[in-house]
Amino acid sequence: MTAVALSTQQLVEALKRHEKFVRAQSGGVRADLRDQSFAKLKLPSINLRSATLARADFSGCVLPNSDFRYADLFMAVFEGADLTNANLEGADLRGASFRNANLSGARLTGADLRAGTMMGAERPQRSDLSGAKLESSNLDSARLADANMASASLRSASLRKTSMPQVDLRGADLSGACLQAGQRITLTFDANGNQNMVTRIVPAAGATPAPGGVGGVAPVAPGGM
Repeated sequence: MTAVALSTQQLVEALKRHEKFVRAQSGGVRADLRDQSFAKLKLPSINLRSATLARADFSGCVLPNSDFRYADLFMAVFEGADLTNANLEGADLRGASFRNANLSGARLTGADLRAGTMMGAERPQRSDLSGAKLESSNLDSARLADANMASASLRSASLRKTSMPQVDLRGADLSGACLQAGQRITLTFDANGNQNMVTRIVPAAGATPAPGGVGGVAPVAPGGM
């Protein structure tokens, strides 16, 4: 069931009550803002830690230094949003869309970015980070199975212990990305020589970071898996 759309004033009041909730102050109430639209609002440093924001629309929002730790952001939309230095640690981001969003310096440690399935849907919806800017972001221990990260910029991103089976990294920039010591990303290529999917992260004995690139990136020719 879709929630009733709140007015801007109602949203502001809900955010104020949530701030009190996070601070354990009198009158605080955890925000339940599922299905609400925040599109194009400027909300720098907003604190929505542990809030319920499933299917919320943050398209085009200005959200630098925002706090979404452990929030329920199932199938939320952040397309074109500015999430510079945002904290999304431990957030439920299954099926969320960050297409063309700026997540430079963002922290996504332990976040769940696997595909999400709506009740009654025939198939799950992939998390979409295509074209997203993730430079110097922290994705340690994040779950990215089947995510779309085509053309994303992951320059100098931290990917230690990140789960990435079947992630689409076609056209992505992984220059300087940091993996856990002794691990490598295995890439596959199609018959035309185009980069296809990350199929798994596997141990690589003695692997060392390549100058200006990903430590232990191992290209695999068609049929070489």
